[in-house]
Amino acid sequence: MLTPADIVCGRSLKYPGLVVCVESSRRKLFAPILKALQMDGAWQTSDPKSAEGMEDGVAGSRRLDLRSSTDLQGEHAYFLIVEEGRFAYRIGTEAMGWGSVISRSTLAKVTAVINSPEGFSQIGEVSLRLDPARPLENAARLVEAGAVLVDRLQQLGPTAGVPYAPTLAHPCPTIQTRLRCRFRRAISSARYRLRPTRLQWSIGIARGEQDPRKPLPWQAIRWIEPPKHGFIADPFLAHDGPSTWLFYERLLVSENKGTLWVGRLDADSLDLVDTTEILNTQFHLSFPNVFKSAENWYMLPEQARAGNTSLYVATEFPRKWRQAQILLPNFPGIDPVLLFSNGRWWLFVTHGQHPCSEDNLYLFSASELVDQFIPHPQNPIRSGLFGSRMAGPIINRNSELFRLGQDCRKGYGRGIVILKILTLSMDAYHEEVVMEWSSDGEQSYSEGLHSFMSEAGLMVIDGQRSIKA
Repeated sequence: MLTPADIVCGRSLKYPGLVVCVESSRRKLFAPILKALQMDGAWQTSDPKSAEGMEDGVAGSRRLDLRSSTDLQGEHAYFLIVEEGRFAYRIGTEAMGWGSVISRSTLAKVTAVINSPEGFSQIGEVSLRLDPARPLENAARLVEAGAVLVDRLQQLGPTAGVPYAPTLAHPCPTIQTRLRCRFRRAISSARYRLRPTRLQWSIGIARGEQDPRKPLPWQAIRWIEPPKHGFIADPFLAHDGPSTWLFYERLLVSENKGTLWVGRLDADSLDLVDTTEILNTQFHLSFPNVFKSAENWYMLPEQARAGNTSLYVATEFPRKWRQAQILLPNFPGIDPVLLFSNGRWWLFVTHGQHPCSEDNLYLFSASELVDQFIPHPQNPIRSGLFGSRMAGPIINRNSELFRLGQDCRKGYGRGIVILKILTLSMDAYHEEVVMEWSSDGEQSYSEGLHSFMSEAGLMVIDGQRSIKA
């Protein structure tokens, strides 16, 4: 039985409104969460009952309970539940990470749950993929996901509480399960040693317009040969006078950092010529979302590792750019897309924290492109690995808006989901799935696709193939 001496409580140095309680012996297990909350030197008491008083005087205070069992009650206390395969349990359970092994499932969630007199309510969640043959790595990823969830709750706020009634079931791996797990790992390692492979992205081009409600014309797509020891991806088209420019990400394995490039598409052959690098920073760049507004060319790339979401403007289109404004400070934006509709700029963007950079979509808006962008009250407007992360610009077809999202349930960028936007306003957002594109119909690049754009009689897409390492 735990005694007060086994438990420590303290107020987060990063978020003063958050009090954390945890067993001393479990502080190493929860190191990613405690580090994210800056708990070093913050522990104040070993009596969990006194933690209730630590919340006094701080508006919006909450108490995160990471203990293996809890006797704290009240509307301020919340804890984290792992949903892994057919199992659900408090984060930190001894067999954490084994649920996906036993269930042979790759999908998992970590949910933040409030325990109040009215019952349980869910106030946030993150989703991630696990490996059904690596329970220890799974456990580490689940704790990292818990750190992301707690950080999002404090930084971006909780979602509207919805009733939550978990049926807790703890994984209990048998000797046979452990032996099968070791066997699967051995087989996987042997296959890679016998035939080492790696995945490589490239860009495909085709003539014509694509109806977002119809399947992709794989047979019409012509692929650009990527660099031998790297890849190209995230294509965007821009028409300027007689020229059509293709913007894209280029990454070399030796550098392991994306840079942004542009090339001209030959009007007759669609060959990519006159290619040049246009943006290279100390952090990774991708998704060069280029658009024109008020006679200026802008680019909204992904630069999540810089810790913000920034807008660039062309000084000499298409090759020279400078940063114009940080649209979202302290928001590591993934695959950001801007849309001008109903007199406002709408910014669709994923919050990119490892290992949960594909499971959420946030919406912001502003009256002017360089104004402050304000969050939508329904944020996040989409959660989960199906359709949350953007896969290209919004398609406007006959005054109907279609959003492209990635299907990451079976792996990163395994397909594209087409969602029709039904409602887009300051206080409401609704969408529905109308089509799914997978790479199954393409023989050359059958491992994935995660970006698409169609404009002025051309379409570009990226695809992934498996090649010899």
